[in-house]
Order: sequence, then C-alpha cells, then structure tokens
Amino acid sequence: MVRMFFTLPPAATDFSGAVSLVASLGGAAVIHGPGGCIGNFIGYDDPGWYRLPKEVFTTLLNEKEAIMGDTDGTVEKIAGMCALRRPRFVAILGTPIPDLIGCDLDAMAREVECRSGISCIGISTNGYGNYQDGMWDAFGKILSSIPPDARDMVEGNVNVLGYSAMDFCDMRDGDAIRTMIDECGKTIQYFQTADGLDRFRRVRSAERNIVVSYSGLRAAEALERRYGTPYSVIVPAGISGKERLASALEGRSRPRVEGEDVLVIGDQVISDSVCRMLWDEFGLRGKVATMLNLDAEISAAGDVKLNDERDAERLFAETKASVIIGDPLFRSFSGDAQFIPLPHPGTSGRLSWNSYVRICGEELSELVAESLRK
Repeated sequence: MVRMFFTLPPAATDFSGAVSLVASLGGAAVIHGPGGCIGNFIGYDDPGWYRLPKEVFTTLLNEKEAIMGDTDGTVEKIAGMCALRRPRFVAILGTPIPDLIGCDLDAMAREVECRSGISCIGISTNGYGNYQDGMWDAFGKILSSIPPDARDMVEGNVNVLGYSAMDFCDMRDGDAIRTMIDECGKTIQYFQTADGLDRFRRVRSAERNIVVSYSGLRAAEALERRYGTPYSVIVPAGISGKERLASALEGRSRPRVEGEDVLVIGDQVISDSVCRMLWDEFGLRGKVATMLNLDAEISAAGDVKLNDERDAERLFAETKASVIIGDPLFRSFSGDAQFIPLPHPGTSGRLSWNSYVRICGEELSELVAESLRK
C-alpha cells in the first residue's frame, strides 16, 4: 500500500510547525482538538518547549462537542484565556477531528476577537500535513494580516527564514548563523522562531532573505512577490559554510556539483547544503532525497521525493552511493552502504534530541571526516 509506514514514525505534523512560529511571535497558539494533539507537540515534535515553555493551549475537544458541532463553549474558553493571559494575538489551529467535521476556524477566530478584543486568526492545519506545511500556513496567514506597506529596505539588513527546532533542534546552529552573518558585515532584521512580532512586522526592510530550510522557502517566495525582496537558499554547513554564506549574502551562488558518491536524506535545503559541504571539503558529489517536501526549482538533477518506506527501500537498493547520510532511523534501509547518522528532529522526534549534530560549523565536518576514516 502507498504511503504506509512500518519502521519510520510520521514526520512532525503541520499544527506543530504552525505552533512553533505563532508562539515565537508572542502569540497564543490554541490547538483545537482532543488533548492528545497538544501532547504530540509538547512530547514529540518540539524539543524547545521543555527549555522554554510557550503559550500553547488546547480546547480539549470532547465527543459531544465533536458530534453536535458545538463551538460556543470553545469560543468562551478561548476568550477566557485571552482575558487571563492577554497575548499579543491568538491563532486557532486545526487538527484531524475539526477538519473531519468541517469546523470553520476563521468564524471561530472572528467570534473570539469580538468577545476578547484581541486579534485572532484561524490557521487551516489539519494534522495530515507535515511541519513544513504548517509553518508556511502560519507565516502566510500572519503576513496577510499585516498591511502591505511599501518595501522600506535598509542596506545590510537580512531576514533568516525557515529556522525551527524541528530542523535544527535548538539555537546552537542559530547562534552560529548569527555570528557568521555579523562577521560578513550584515545585520539580522528578523530571525524566524527566535524574534518576536515587532521584528516580523518589519520583514519588508531586509535587502535579502536567507532561507535555511524548506520551511522558509514559500515564505521567501511570498516576500519576493509582495516586496520584491530577493532570497538565497543556503545553510552554512560544515567548516566551509561561512564562505558559501558570504557569497549568498551578496546574491552569488554556483550550481551544485552533481553526482551520487553520497546520498543525503532529510530536509531538502539542509541536505542540499550538506552536499555542497561534501564537495568543498571532501571532493564527494552528493544526491538529495527527502520524505518531506521537494521543490523542483531548487533541485539538482537526480534529487528525489520519497512518498513512503517502499520508495526508500527501492532507492537505497538501487543507489550507486557508497555512503548514506541521514537520520539514524534510515539505517535499516541502507544495506551495504556506509551509513553516517545525522539526526533530524522533524523525522525521529524526541529519539534524536540528545544526539543532535550541529550542522553549521566544525561538528558536522568532523563527524563526516571521522566516519570516512573508518
């Protein structure tokens, strides 16, 4: 059967990606669904919640409310939370059951805003998409609520889009990216999931957007359409990452050297950057595979989207690569190829939180060098 999984867990879900962005902006994220949905976000999808708890709530949708379609009680509960917590704004996020019963999240949001006086939006997540979809849904909805002022570019300002705990686990990579950008003489205007709503509202002032994961790609495209802001897709992976980032900040890039010495599986943007690091530092050509989203415009020839475990088994059996880099859960598919574990929180959840390898800087380069010596 297509899209069946027996070994791998499902990727972090769309409402988790949306919650991550909403909460980072100072908003209150309300997950509309049974209590287990918030447990999915807190317990498995977002490793940052335990270090820095966010304003995340659940409506605890029960069987009677689901069957009868009763939203008045839910709206009252959310309005009561608003009166107690006074968040900057509120976002109501969908889960599978509200989606199945046809719940109108936008209408609920309007009622909450009317009763509480606090800005409220509905975000049409449904629990079936992955965290990349949800992060874009949230970004697009919040961006659309901001008046479309003319671009007010400040030379040297950049936005970093697509950074999340589901791709980078914590802020260590984020700190490295900040340092590199500072050393390149640029100033970060907005850093996604690290900066608040006030900085988000000034995204139009950036001269360039830097996309560090697929989660930020559609956001960058939206900002290009809205303000004409150009973007570069780059993660400064490995020791050589700063040089590539410096070129990207100036709008320069070169095509990835194509080949299949190494197969890298994970987020498309991160995996592409790892392939570039492999060529620059080890002379190895890389190919990208992903079980998440794949954008054809930034793909190199041979990059592939995997729909399920059967696709992964077929690819790993047919690959010419002698080395495979990916989340440890993919090791069982790797066959005779050498496997280098590169944990990805969006794939393996809390299983990888304590073994995460920093992508930006020497830690990744050392991991690859040591593995290749074996």
